[in-house]
Amino acid sequence: MACSLRLLQKAAPLLRQELKEQGLYALYQDVEVPLAAVLAAMEQKGILVDPRRLQDISADLERVLAKLTESIHSQAGEKFNINSPKQLGVVLFEKNGGAARTQEDENGGAFHRGGRFGRVDRIPPHCERSVGVSPSGQA
Repeated sequence: MACSLRLLQKAAPLLRQELKEQGLYALYQDVEVPLAAVLAAMEQKGILVDPRRLQDISADLERVLAKLTESIHSQAGEKFNINSPKQLGVVLFEKNGGAARTQEDENGGAFHRGGRFGRVDRIPPHCERSVGVSPSGQA
């Protein structure tokens, strides 16, 4: 325990400086530190959950997800597993005029010149409605 405390005491100034350099120190001080106490109390005491309300929210989200999935499949012109990066990559980057120059990584996963789905130069037309942008690419 004492060793861990010494390590934290040495690391704290370095981490604080890094947060300041990235412009995140105010977020840490004003949001994350106070929130940690709230989360600790919630963890210790527990929280009250309304099971019926939770079921209603879950059902609502399932309906929204089903509609979005149906819309995505309709716009793509085929059904595929939208949770599969490989299948999604095929639809986005290889079919229907998606972004060009896809390659495979060492595991056979698709990526393009911006990295593993890290940057998309343009959203394929068949996906614009699903992601909430206009044909011009503006949100």
